[in-house]
Amino acid sequence: MYEIELTDFGFKVIFSGHLAPEQAQGYKDELARILPSLPEKFGILVDMRELKPLGPESQAIITSSQGLVAERLTRSATVVNSTILFMQFRRLSKASHVIDSKRFVDASKTSDWEWVARKWIVEEIDPYLEEATT
Repeated sequence: MYEIELTDFGFKVIFSGHLAPEQAQGYKDELARILPSLPEKFGILVDMRELKPLGPESQAIITSSQGLVAERLTRSATVVNSTILFMQFRRLSKASHVIDSKRFVDASKTSDWEWVARKWIVEEIDPYLEEATT
């Protein structure tokens, strides 16, 4: 399942449960529909705390959907609480060339994960550097 919510920085997407290929395609189609209404440059917050690992077909669709936003993306933050999802989406982000603008936030280690994610997207405050200095 997925849900897209427009925000002041771009949009937030919430993925949960098992994302079947049909649902992944629905997300990609909806993303393509909202892209014209977004600013020239925007950020994305992806909440996948409740998502189960993706099957190969869904992975391919999500990778291609990341390609839709790659040129206009300023920064994105992906919130996880699973090592498996972190590794899977890190690989997908590399494949779609959005890894440089992406940061992962581990919700199992920080209760204010949404604030941390927004700080990266809006203010370019890197959560990795924050962790290294505390």
